[in-house]
Amino acid sequence: MAGVYRLTVDFDPSGSVDNQTSVGLDDAFLSKFSSDGTYVWTKTWGSTSNDFSFNLRVNSSNDVYIIGSFQGTVDFDPSGATNSIVSAGLEDSYVSKFDANGNYVFTRVWGGALMDEVLGITIDTGGNYFIGGFFNGTQDLDPTGGTDSRTSTGAYDMFVSMFDASDNYITSKTFGSSTETNWWDDQLYELHAYHGTLNIAGNYVGTADFDPTSGTDTKVAVGSGDYFRSTYTTGYNINFDAQGGSVSTSSKAVTYYSAVGSLPTPTRSGYSFMGWNTSTDGSGTTYTSSSIYFLNTDIILYANFDSLAQVVTTGILASTYNTDTSSTDESSPSIQVEQVVGPKSLDKSTPEVKTAAPVDSPNSSIRVYVGFSIIALIGIFFAFVFRKY
Repeated sequence: MAGVYRLTVDFDPSGSVDNQTSVGLDDAFLSKFSSDGTYVWTKTWGSTSNDFSFNLRVNSSNDVYIIGSFQGTVDFDPSGATNSIVSAGLEDSYVSKFDANGNYVFTRVWGGALMDEVLGITIDTGGNYFIGGFFNGTQDLDPTGGTDSRTSTGAYDMFVSMFDASDNYITSKTFGSSTETNWWDDQLYELHAYHGTLNIAGNYVGTADFDPTSGTDTKVAVGSGDYFRSTYTTGYNINFDAQGGSVSTSSKAVTYYSAVGSLPTPTRSGYSFMGWNTSTDGSGTTYTSSSIYFLNTDIILYANFDSLAQVVTTGILASTYNTDTSSTDESSPSIQVEQVVGPKSLDKSTPEVKTAAPVDSPNSSIRVYVGFSIIALIGIFFAFVFRKY
C-alpha cells in the first residue's frame, strides 16, 4: 500500500505502534501487509516540501515499483543509507524499486523546469513495465543515464516510457494537443498492459493527435476538456511456414523485448526438424524459446529440415597386402572401405565422403586398388593358370 501522510502517523493498525514523522508538509510512504492482513513494515521518504506517491505495481518476483513526484532534495533510501536527489524544476517525477523484503533497490527521476508527473504504471506478463504521465518543453525521458530527448507539442504533453524486466530503458512515446496551457489540460491517469496491448486513459483539450508514430489519429475535444481511452500494440505475431511440412499452429503472439516462449515443432515425412529461422535456407536468424523479440513488426519463421535418407552412389574397395617377407604374420590383409554418400540436407550440393579407419598393421604395406568387382581378379588368376598348362 502506498500513499501520502503528514506529521506523525502510527502505521501499524494491529494495536502495536510504528510511528513515522514526515520531513516536510507531505511525505510518501509504502506499507506492507501479509496475505492475512498482518502488518509487516512501512517505508517513508520526503523533502521539506511536498512529495507524493501516486501508484504502485508488483512484478512476478514480488518486487515493488512505486511512482510519484517530489520537490527540492529528497533522500529516497529509507534504509538508513543515503540517496539524495534534487528536483530539476517545480516538481519532478520518480520511480523507486523495493524488493519483496522491503530492501531499497533504486530510484530513477526525470523532469524539466516546470511541472512533470507520472501517474500510471503497469507491468506485462514478460516483466516489462510502462510508466505514463505528462511533461513540459524539451525533456530527457530516459532516467537510466542515457539520452532520449522529446519536445512537447503544446505547453504540456503526455508520455509513456517502457522498461524491460531488467530495468533497462527501452523507449518513450509522446502525444497531446498543441493548444493546452496548463499542466492539468493533457493528463494520462492510468495504464494497463494485457496480451500484447497497452491501454491508457486520461483527459485532453483542443485537438490532439493520439498516434505517437508517423501516422495520425486526430481527436477534437467537444468541451473545455474531454476524456480519452487509447489502445496501443506492445505485442507482435510470429507466423510459421513449415516449408512442405505441417505445423500445429500458423502464428504466435509475442511481446516486444521478451522471450518468445514455446515454439511449435513441425513434422515432415522423411526429414528431421532442425529449427526455426528467418530465412528459407537457414542463413538468417534462428529463433528458440529463449530468444528475445527485439523487432517492432511481425515476422515469418521458416522450418528448416534435414533429410533422413543416405544414398550410397558408388562403392570402392581398397585392400592392403603385407609384402614384408621377414614377417611371420600371415593374417588376412587389412581392409579399408570408402563410401560416397549422397547429400543429407536439402541445402548441401556436394557429396560427403566418409572413410572407415583401416585395420592396423605393424608391417610396411602397399595398397592395391581393385576395380568395382573382385570377380575381375578371379578371372585374371584362372587365365594365367590355363595359359601355363
